Amino acid sequence: MFLLDSSVILEIINDTKKSKDIIPKLKGELLTTPFSIYEIFLGLKRDELFILEKLLNALKVINFDTNSSLIAVQIMKKLTDKGEKINLVDIFMASIAVSNDLTLVSLDNDFKNINNLKTVIF
Repeated sequence: MFLLDSSVILEIINDTKKSKDIIPKLKGELLTTPFSIYEIFLGLKRDELFILEKLLNALKVINFDTNSSLIAVQIMKKLTDKGEKINLVDIFMASIAVSNDLTLVSLDNDFKNINNLKTVIF
């Protein structure tokens, strides 16, 4: 199963050239998180809110739970120990993926710095 971050979802919604490379590689159940929905919602104009509705109908939303929060703390500490910084929302996304044994699909190379995270980076 694939966990899609907002960068990938936006590529697909906007039907970009890159989305043509992404879509064929996404076989099986597609999931996202409330964090991606939040990031996408922030960038929408009032007349584009229908996009969010389409998104919610197309993807299963998986939540940030206690296990994910514990994994997020571990990820943050390991990155801090190595002197690396990553967006907190990305840490939450990664922890959800690790906690649920999902492959995170993104355009963001920062995810490559997280141990035990399965990724597909475009």
